[in-house]
Amino acid sequence: MKLTKKKIDWIIRQKKANESSGVIAKIQHIFRRRVDQLWRHYQVTGTVPVIGKQMGRPKKPIAMKFLISNLDE
Repeated sequence: MKLTKKKIDWIIRQKKANESSGVIAKIQHIFRRRVDQLWRHYQVTGTVPVIGKQMGRPKKPIAMKFLISNLDE
């Protein structure tokens, strides 16, 4: 199941309230390990993990030389 910011916030709140990772995982239909990963990230950095931002291969800027040569055609 896709985790949204709202769901991640809920998971962090539940962990702060001393709810077990297994119970949280069952409710959210995710693995217990993923709950532990989110909680560890929160403990280490103090911020809620951001999912889906800056993922994948970084974009390469297009060279001006290439743009100019394509305009001439």
